[in-house]
Amino acid sequence: MDDLLIGTLLPGAVPIHRQNVNPVWRGNVTLGQIRRQMYVKAVEPRTLAVEVICALVGRSIGLPIPRPALVRVTDRALPGVIGSMVFFGSESVDNPDLKQWLSRDPDQAMDQLSQWSKLIDAGCFDEWSGNADRHGGNILYGGGSNFALIDHSEAIPRNLQVADPAPANLLLTYAAGDQSPKTLDVLIKKAKTSCQPFAGASVRDEILAILKGLSDAPTVDSLMAFLHQRIHALMLLISTRIGHAQSSLELQKK
Repeated sequence: MDDLLIGTLLPGAVPIHRQNVNPVWRGNVTLGQIRRQMYVKAVEPRTLAVEVICALVGRSIGLPIPRPALVRVTDRALPGVIGSMVFFGSESVDNPDLKQWLSRDPDQAMDQLSQWSKLIDAGCFDEWSGNADRHGGNILYGGGSNFALIDHSEAIPRNLQVADPAPANLLLTYAAGDQSPKTLDVLIKKAKTSCQPFAGASVRDEILAILKGLSDAPTVDSLMAFLHQRIHALMLLISTRIGHAQSSLELQKK
């Protein structure tokens, strides 16, 4: 199951202090006969399913999202864990987050972001998944066009209706900026191209079965139904957002 990794956390994980809503550790995870460094975090069952689904769907449409994992964690690996728990895991990416680049050289960082070939793709994906939590702390940047998207725990929010806009979309807002109507027309065309693969994106049945066992079937079915149904309203949502975008980009974590 190459698209979803399944492993066990080894002792020695180090906590990552980045003002995370959910505590995060970086440690070694055994995957069969191999060992890989990952970020792991404890989340409630629905959020676990959201993280896995968004990572898999995003990767399937070509976005640079680290491979997700289900990681078994015991009190031997992390003192305080009761019995055995399943954490969400993500392959470790060594790049710093964009927030650090913004603090050192904001002009260069924003220039590279504006030239990133996946900027519109990522913004459309965030609108599709209802993810208003994209900020400089969950965009990793390694220089040039080397970007990666992490942390989708706030995607597919419980109270968001399929035809309603995400509360915010910083990437599309930035891409539109204070552009002329002609440039906005070009962005809309790019967005239509970006959204074309969404209808064919899916998660394999065996992975959905695993998630249903960790969460429950109605929850997982509702998450997938949200994505499928939202496609019908997506271009209207994106067009409205791009047409009314503001020029500022608040990528610093609030």
